Amino acid sequence: MTLDDLRVLTALVHTAPDVTVALATDTGRELVVARRRLDAAFDPCQLRTLVASARRGEPSPLLDRVVGARIVAGVEDLGGGVFRRLHDEVEQRWVPTVVPHETVLAALEACPIDVPDDALHVRVAVESELGATTLCLTAAHGLWSWRLDELAVWAHAACLVAELTAERAQWPAA
Repeated sequence: MTLDDLRVLTALVHTAPDVTVALATDTGRELVVARRRLDAAFDPCQLRTLVASARRGEPSPLLDRVVGARIVAGVEDLGGGVFRRLHDEVEQRWVPTVVPHETVLAALEACPIDVPDDALHVRVAVESELGATTLCLTAAHGLWSWRLDELAVWAHAACLVAELTAERAQWPAA
């Protein structure tokens, strides 16, 4: 797994309540990351500390061995960088990204999908040490749950475009 992949995963696990993931290592061992689980190798805060240290360039022999990850509980991976969480019968969509929160907010402001302001609640969590942002979209009531996937996919696509544009700006001129 790349460091960016770990940053995104860690932002989700650290921000979204009750998410459990299993990190696969190159030795075949799985390391569980969770709150309040006896079999957890780490809690989300410990993983956040490890990933933030690696982002600062500090060596991390443990993270270097991580080759993959899978969601165990707490959210459902819908694909395309969007995760579903059902909490007290309220639908949520979670979108972790490595773009800055200002970019996420600007993308939401530019969203062409027409939804009334009171139809959903938007929460943006900034993980500055990880260099990551997590967007949480919550339907204000069941009538708007059906729009969450569309909004979350649009927001994630806008974040990917911003990420690629930023990377392109850093490329040397040809």
